[in-house]
Amino acid sequence: MESISKRISNLSPAKKKLLELRMKQQKAKNQQLKQELKPIPRTEKLPLSLIQQGIWDIEQLQPGKSSFNLPISCRLVGDLNQEILVKSINEIVKRHEALRTCFYSENKQQFQKTLPNISLSLPIIDLRAIDSEERIIAQQKIAFEEASQPFDLEKAPLLRVKLLILQEQEHLLLVTMHHGVADIWSLGIFLQELPIIYQAFLTDKPYILPELPIQYADFVYWQKQSLQ
Repeated sequence: MESISKRISNLSPAKKKLLELRMKQQKAKNQQLKQELKPIPRTEKLPLSLIQQGIWDIEQLQPGKSSFNLPISCRLVGDLNQEILVKSINEIVKRHEALRTCFYSENKQQFQKTLPNISLSLPIIDLRAIDSEERIIAQQKIAFEEASQPFDLEKAPLLRVKLLILQEQEHLLLVTMHHGVADIWSLGIFLQELPIIYQAFLTDKPYILPELPIQYADFVYWQKQSLQ
């Protein structure tokens, strides 16, 4: 920083004015781009982001792989209302378009398609009947199988959930998302929102989470326009 400041201070008055002008122009351009980030009609064909396009290309070269799967497991301790849990998960899917998104190819171009409604089921496996050591082996095996099962990028949702009952008040929720619609940050958001929505539904109260005026597809469209 000191070297940059020193270099600026050594500039001639004319070059300083030119630098200030360019910085103002860049700032105005950035503000304009931010203003252009707004919802777009879902009637248009939605492009893929640069990352999504790369993932699509690799998946076409290596079909049937699970390289882009993002698995997480969440241990739930205490009383669990399974009906409220699956309702809460579906509410998150409803909030975030990316979790209702798949991809398709048309005339050698790829696009993303968001389904208006998706209702996820919650498969349940009860492991209470086996002893503790076998239970640990079983849950690890199931978690590995879930993480290793590939997705079909042309079929939404690119998200799976499964619930393991370990003991009367201990469950393991397995969540697998595809990197085409999620990243590590997305997994964190999922884990943040799930207990908030679950508790609200459990107590029959509205959950307090901000509305999402901008979805990922809006950002991708804005990103394409910005690059152009």
